[in-house]
Amino acid sequence: MEIVAGKGARPCKCRKQKSHSNLIEKARIPKRYTDCHFHSYRVLNPSQDRAFRYSSRLAMEYPAIERGLLLMGTVGVGKTHLAVSILKSLTERGFNCLFYEFGALLKGIQDSYNTVSQTSELKVLQPVFDAEVLVLDEIGASKPTDWVRDTMAHIINMRY
Repeated sequence: MEIVAGKGARPCKCRKQKSHSNLIEKARIPKRYTDCHFHSYRVLNPSQDRAFRYSSRLAMEYPAIERGLLLMGTVGVGKTHLAVSILKSLTERGFNCLFYEFGALLKGIQDSYNTVSQTSELKVLQPVFDAEVLVLDEIGASKPTDWVRDTMAHIINMRY
């Protein structure tokens, strides 16, 4: 708390910074995306411009925007960069966000089925269900088996 002369007390700026640091840590954004921000995104074509404008609008207006966002495109066009930029912007505003590379999430779920595992499918998935904003990166990179489709459907159904 910090004392404000004649007005009382309010949470200090350090508390807000610590809260933001905790939200960023909980978001599980990989370190390799540290430099991903809206201001560092390079727009090279009209499609990227549309994706950039919608992503930045979503980040500014959330939760008023009720639709989700699916970024599709070839490798290297900036889908993850925009998704991480959205998460960073929202965590700065105090929203509980989570980043997961879809293949790593599937591996975590599969590992939970091992009898010697110290975790369960629910423990792996609970943060995914609880996050206010979820980014699942590289969804199309996983082989679309029945189990993968069922897992994706389960995640969507539990979140909505």
